[in-house]
Amino acid sequence: MLIDKNAPVMNTLSLSADSSSLVIETSDNGWAKCYLVAEERIYLGADDIVTVLTRLRDAVDTQKPLDCPDGWKLEGLPVAWRLSLAEVHHVLYVADDGLDRVLFWQNADADPVFIAGVMRLSPAIRQQWVQALSKVLEEVKQPSLALA
Repeated sequence: MLIDKNAPVMNTLSLSADSSSLVIETSDNGWAKCYLVAEERIYLGADDIVTVLTRLRDAVDTQKPLDCPDGWKLEGLPVAWRLSLAEVHHVLYVADDGLDRVLFWQNADADPVFIAGVMRLSPAIRQQWVQALSKVLEEVKQPSLALA
């Protein structure tokens, strides 16, 4: 394997839920790549690290209610848009199902459009995600601290 010594340093944050994980790879150039890992590893796309972390944190925050536009439904649940990623253009929609928050990763660039993955987060898992995302977001905003 060749190693590019000028390549940005990569750091990884793995957020687990039910039978899958959301993996966010960040680099010192301010970019975050997102992957859905279950039976296979699906590249969801990338964007500015602060945008990705902030929108994901807000999407799962137990203190932030959803505002679902009329008629927006996936798998019978009213959904709200929370994030669109660049490159392969997956979109994150979220829904409440009882106490759980459901994350729908939709491949908006496919024809026809399809759901690439669904993640179900209990209130406890949501709180863990909020804490992890907030911690990394704080570190990113303070350049003297390194991502863990």
